[in-house]
Amino acid sequence: MHYLSSEFSYLGPGFALLLTLIGVIYGVFGWRIVRMLVVLDAIAIGAVIGFGLQDPRVAALIPVSPKPAALFIVFVLPLVAFKYPRRSAVAFFGIVGFLATLLFLLDVPMDMDLRIALCVLGGGIIMALGMTLYQPTTVFVTGVHGGFLLAVAMAIIAAYPTNFIGGLVQSAQSSFEYMMPAAALAFSAILIAVQWADLQGSAASNALGDDM
Repeated sequence: MHYLSSEFSYLGPGFALLLTLIGVIYGVFGWRIVRMLVVLDAIAIGAVIGFGLQDPRVAALIPVSPKPAALFIVFVLPLVAFKYPRRSAVAFFGIVGFLATLLFLLDVPMDMDLRIALCVLGGGIIMALGMTLYQPTTVFVTGVHGGFLLAVAMAIIAAYPTNFIGGLVQSAQSSFEYMMPAAALAFSAILIAVQWADLQGSAASNALGDDM
């Protein structure tokens, strides 16, 4: 959380509010609009990679021009995600599992190789669950996705102690490094519970409709 607050504080409370809105949408409606979320995440990942390729140090590592590579990533990833939603969703599960594990371990001091290995393990487990229990995994992943977006928004706001949330976070300096995972888990649990209730209600409604 220290890292997020320091590195992304320049984005400001406005961006944190946008993350909050996106996190709520992901976490509350995720299982209903998973194809759209996969496409949106593909665009976001492609854009991040595309901007990263503009860095001369990154561009020197690839054998093609950065701009065509960035355009290819930004347009092809969403197209693949839309055309093959189920397979793309499983890949989406893996990415969310990797990034959620990374954020959870962000303030935990450990060797980088071990951290990456744990992140890969987290992503792999979620992908395996997605291939066997697709719908429950969709609820879990989109809930976690939304929960971590809310936690990241809180971390950005924490850089501005003049507002209520920033002041509240700053007042807990002694446990600051534990607040990111705790907040992410709390937000995720709430969103997963809301989504699961919606999923069960929809399933019961469909079953009643079939009986009638």
